[in-house]
Amino acid sequence: MPNPRITFRLEPEIMNQLPTDSDERSQWLKDAVLQKLNPPAPEDELGQVKRQLANLETVVQAMKRHFPS
Repeated sequence: MPNPRITFRLEPEIMNQLPTDSDERSQWLKDAVLQKLNPPAPEDELGQVKRQLANLETVVQAMKRHFPS
């Protein structure tokens, strides 16, 4: 059985922002629907930001050692 199909209308301003390739556009829209149905938990996003900040701090400290002011 093929996957179900859904059809809906979009304002031209939104449609113009989507990829022009139909396969790429379909994947983009599927990803958007999945993101809406399964949003990341805020604690997951916070953890990710904390890890990125820690990595950035490590890089800054290394730069300070190599390039003293």
